[in-house]
Amino acid sequence: DAAQAQILSAMANESPTALNDLDWHAIIDNLTATKQYAFTEMSRIAHAIARAKLPLACEYIETALESKEKVIVFGHHRDVLTAIANRFNPHSVLLLGGHGADQPRIIMEAQDKFNNDDNCRLFVGGISIAQAYSLKGSSTVVFVEESWIPGEFSQAEDRAHGIGRGETDPKSMSITHLTFEDSLDTKKAKLNIAKQKSIDKAMNR
Repeated sequence: DAAQAQILSAMANESPTALNDLDWHAIIDNLTATKQYAFTEMSRIAHAIARAKLPLACEYIETALESKEKVIVFGHHRDVLTAIANRFNPHSVLLLGGHGADQPRIIMEAQDKFNNDDNCRLFVGGISIAQAYSLKGSSTVVFVEESWIPGEFSQAEDRAHGIGRGETDPKSMSITHLTFEDSLDTKKAKLNIAKQKSIDKAMNR
């Protein structure tokens, strides 16, 4: 990167004058733009991977639904989650964010439908809002997209663990992450495993 090369060159010359002559505002703008581009590009790749996984994800979910239990699915992108919910409509319920003041009511409606309607066998929700509700009737959780934040996985898994229902002992769960080998998905998963191990070690778990 040109900005980094300019800084390194000035430092290599050990010249305070050279460092003072640098256009720091331009360098900072350049580095910020570079980071923003990298983030945008990773987001684009993650979205493309999620869309490419849709047929396989739906096939996996369909197989999981062949058991007597209901299934819970989490992901990030609205179009991906909507496509999954539509694929299994009318036996699915979709919970996304962005409803403003109506969000608490919509969360409760989605929770009640999944918990109390025997015909609703699939819950599809955004991982970033996976909190403040509790789901019954399923021990199968599927993540169709990966997150950079291990805590989001824990929060999502807790939705089916009996958290909030007064159950003292969480039930055993089958938790599956659908990833493409050697993709950004894999890198996220490995990074999250490492992060979670560090968190567990810090908390003596």
